[in-house]
Amino acid sequence: MELELSAYPKEKYEPCHEIREIDENILLMTLTDFENPDKIRALIEENAEKLERCRYWVIDVRKNRGGTDAAFLRLLPYLFPEGKNVLTVEEDWKMTFHCTERNYHLTVEQIQSELRQIRDEGTRKTLEDFMERWRKNKGKGFVRLFEEDFEAVIEGRRLPEKVVILTDTGCGSSGENFVEICKKSPKVTVIGRPTAGVNGYANLAVKEWDDFQFYFPTSRLDKMDKVKNLLDLAAHPDVYLPWTPGHLQEDADLKEALRFLKGGPAQ
Repeated sequence: MELELSAYPKEKYEPCHEIREIDENILLMTLTDFENPDKIRALIEENAEKLERCRYWVIDVRKNRGGTDAAFLRLLPYLFPEGKNVLTVEEDWKMTFHCTERNYHLTVEQIQSELRQIRDEGTRKTLEDFMERWRKNKGKGFVRLFEEDFEAVIEGRRLPEKVVILTDTGCGSSGENFVEICKKSPKVTVIGRPTAGVNGYANLAVKEWDDFQFYFPTSRLDKMDKVKNLLDLAAHPDVYLPWTPGHLQEDADLKEALRFLKGGPAQ
C-alpha cells in the first residue's frame, strides 16, 4: 500500500487583540498573545468607554500563545471585585532559574531587545528588575531569583459584574498564568478545556545560527518533582466543555458563555 503525503505551508500567525460588543451589556475580548504590553494598553485605552459600561465580559484566550505576564497586568483591576484584593504566590508557582553565564547573556540580550520596543513604564520596570536579578546571580547554577514572598494588591473595579474566560489546549505560557490568576477572582468563571500545561519549564532563551533558532527553557517549577503529566500543570476550567465535531459548525464555547452570563445554568 502506498500513502501519498503532501507538504503544506505553515499557516501564518496573525495576532488578534480586539474588543467587540455582542450586545449593550456584553463584550467579547479576543487576545491571541501577550507579546506586546503596549498593544494591550492601547486596546484598553481605546475601548475605555465600553470596558467601563458593559456588565459582562467574555475573554477568549483559547489560542493565546503567551508572551510576558506584564502585558495583562492592566486588565486585572477589571477582573477582581471592587476594593482591595491581595494575591500571594503559592508553592505551586515557585521555581528555580538555571543562571549560567550563557543563559544570562542570552536572556539579557532578549530583554534589551524587548525594552527597545516597549514604552509602558510599568513593564519596563518589571523587565529591568528581572534583568538585574539575572546579573546578580549569573554563573551560580540553579537559583531562586525570587526568594522573597510575593504579594500583589489589586484595586478592583465595580464593572464588569461577571467575566467568563474561554480556554483550550492552545492557551500556553503567559496565557496560562493569566487564567490561573483570574481563577482567584469570584467574578470570573473559566469555561472550556484545560490549557496546554507548558509552564513546568519556561522563560525561554533563544540561540541563533544564521536562519536557525533554538529555544530552550531557563526555569523549572518546583512542582515538576510531583506532577505526572501536562494536565497536572494546566489551568483547568470551572466548567468543562469537551470538544466535539459540533465546534466546527458553531462556537459552542461562546454560546455556553453567553447562556451562563444571561442567567442560564452551565451545561
